[in-house]
Amino acid sequence: MHAQVSPRLLDNLNPEQLNAVILPRQSALVLAGAGSGKTRVLTTRIAYLIQTGQVSPAGLLAVTFTNKAAREMLTRLSSMMPINTRGIGARSLEQVQDLAKRYNTSLYAAAASGIAQGDI
Repeated sequence: MHAQVSPRLLDNLNPEQLNAVILPRQSALVLAGAGSGKTRVLTTRIAYLIQTGQVSPAGLLAVTFTNKAAREMLTRLSSMMPINTRGIGARSLEQVQDLAKRYNTSLYAAAASGIAQGDI
């Protein structure tokens, strides 16, 4: 079905989650209620993009609302695939806002600058 993806990666997703995971390589915004599987979708999408060779771990930035969710995403990713998650930028929105203030720029530019300079 999906070349180069570990067989069980997409097994536990409902149809809406699967559609979000296999979107073409582009920015994605996932909005859903509490307990609906947002973290599962984001971590699975990251793993999917890496496993299919669409992105490098160092070229990713996942922004969540809390530091706890960011840490949880990295924990889940490390259990999904044998990669060093230190190169993946998983940050809370507050952390990206702090970067924007530091660089005196927009959130998008701060995220891009943070990735390029290793702050994220």
